[in-house]
Amino acid sequence: MIAKTIQDVPRKDIDLGNNVRPVDPEHVRNLAGSIKEHGQKVPCVGKCIDDKVLLIEGFHTFAACELAGVETVSVRIVEEDSTEEAQLLNQLITNCLRQGLNDVQKARGIEAYMAATGCNASRVAIALGLSPSAVSSLRTLTTAPQPILDLVEKGAIPTSSVVELMRLTDLAKRAEMTQQLLVGKLTRDAITGARKAAKRPAKHEASRMTRVTAALGESRSITVSSVGLTLEMFIALIEELLAKARKERSRGTELSTFISLLKDQARAK
Repeated sequence: MIAKTIQDVPRKDIDLGNNVRPVDPEHVRNLAGSIKEHGQKVPCVGKCIDDKVLLIEGFHTFAACELAGVETVSVRIVEEDSTEEAQLLNQLITNCLRQGLNDVQKARGIEAYMAATGCNASRVAIALGLSPSAVSSLRTLTTAPQPILDLVEKGAIPTSSVVELMRLTDLAKRAEMTQQLLVGKLTRDAITGARKAAKRPAKHEASRMTRVTAALGESRSITVSSVGLTLEMFIALIEELLAKARKERSRGTELSTFISLLKDQARAK
C-alpha cells in the first residue's frame, strides 16, 4: 500500500477509472514539453485502492507524463470515497467550477454521473451548486445534433439558442430551424417565439387571422398577418423571412423574383 502523501507512483500502478472531462490533445502536448524540460510541477490527486492508485484529478498531467515518457507520476494521495459515484461527482464539482470547461462538457459529465449512479437532476443541482433549471438546460443540450454541439464548443452558437431549439416539439420546424442555426441565420428570440407560438393558441385564437402593420417612418412599413399573431410570432416570422431573403440575396436574386419564389413555396405547402 502506498503511503497517504505525495508519492512518485509508477504509471502502471495508476488506474484512470472514469474521466468525465475529455483531455485536450494540444494542452497535453504543451504540458508534456514543460514536463520534459522542467519536470512535473503539480501533482495529480489519487486514492489508494489495494496496490493501485485511482486517479481523481490530473488527467491532463497524467497524459502529458505518458507522452513525455515519464515512468513515474507525482500523486497526492487523499482519503476519499473511492466509489464510482464519489469519483464522478468529485470530477464534476471540480470541472464545473473550473474556468474553460464548456457547457457541452458539463452536460456530458452530468449525464455520465446520472447514468452511473441513478441519481436525479435535483441531487446533481444541489451537489454542483447549480439551479435545477440550469441542470435541465444542460441536459437538454446533449440531445442536439453533433454538428450543433461542435459549434457550441467552438463558441459559435450560444447554449441558450440550442436549448430553445431542442425544446421545440414540432420536429419538422425544429429540423428547419436547425439548418438556419447552422448557417448563422437564426437568433434565440426567433426560436423562443416559434416555440411559444406552437404551444399557445387557444381554439378561438387559432381560427382568427390577425394583420398588423409596423410603421417605420418616412413612408416605410412592414405588414405581417398570421393566425393567432403575437409579438413572439411576429419576431419569428420576420426572422424566417430575413433568413430566406439573405439566402436569395447571396444568389443575386431580384426582389420581384424573390416574392414570386415565396408565393410558389407557400402554395406548395
